[in-house]
Amino acid sequence: MSSRFDTMIVDDSKASIDVLQGDLQRHQCINLVATATDVNKAGELLSRHKPSILFIDIEMPGQNGLDFVAGMKEKIDHDVLVIFYSAFDHYLIDVLRLSAFDFLRKPYFPDELDCIIERIKKHYETQARQTQPRSTQHSSPTIGMQTDTGIEIINVGEVVYFLYDSTVRTWQMFYSNQRAYNLRKSLTAKDILAIDTDNYVQLSQNCIVNMRYVSSIENQSLRCQLAAPFAGAQLTVSRTYFPKLKEKLRII
Repeated sequence: MSSRFDTMIVDDSKASIDVLQGDLQRHQCINLVATATDVNKAGELLSRHKPSILFIDIEMPGQNGLDFVAGMKEKIDHDVLVIFYSAFDHYLIDVLRLSAFDFLRKPYFPDELDCIIERIKKHYETQARQTQPRSTQHSSPTIGMQTDTGIEIINVGEVVYFLYDSTVRTWQMFYSNQRAYNLRKSLTAKDILAIDTDNYVQLSQNCIVNMRYVSSIENQSLRCQLAAPFAGAQLTVSRTYFPKLKEKLRII
C-alpha cells in the first residue's frame, strides 16, 4: 500500500483553498486533514493534526505566512514540509531563508503542483531508505576478524565501512552496532576488498564502504549519504577512485 501524507492548507481565501483541495484530491498520497482561513486557527489545527505537509499562502491579514512559519518552528515537535504559495515572486528569498520545501506561484498550472507532489514522494522514499538500513544478516557469510583485542565474529553484510587511521597505521572497521574495531596492522585494503568483492568498494586511499549502506552520492562534492544511524559519517569519493566506483555501480 502506498504511503499517505497528512496535509494542511492555510489561506485566507476560501475559494483558493477549494481550488487547491480539489487539485490535491487527484493525488492518492495526499490525505487532507485540515484547512484554515486564519493563522490563529491554523496554529491550533497544526498542533492537533501534526500534518507532514503544509501548504500556506503568504499574504494574509493579521500575520503573513512567512511570520507564521518562522514562529511555528519553535512550537511544534514534528517535521513539516512547508510549501508556500503566492502571486508574487519577490517572496522567494524569504522562502529560501526559511528553508521551505518548495514555492508555488499563483495561479499555478496542474503540472507544477504535480512536480511538487513527486518531490514530496521522493523525499519520503529517501527518508525511509535512510532510516531502514538493509539488513543482510541471513544472506551474508560470517567470518572471524582479528582485532587489537581478539577475534570478532562478524557478519560480512553488517560491516558499514572501513577507515585507515594513519596515526596508528591500521584500518578501523565500523559495524552496524555502531562499534568501531581496530584491525590487525598487516591488513591491507586489498585484503578488505577481497572479503566481499560484490559490495565492498574503495572510495579513497583511506576509505572502503559497504555499498549496501550507501543511499546516494552527491554530484559535485561526491559525498556519500549513508543509511541511518550512519547518516552523519563524512565519506567522500576521491576523483581517483570515482571511475572504478562508477563502473562497479553501472551508473548511467
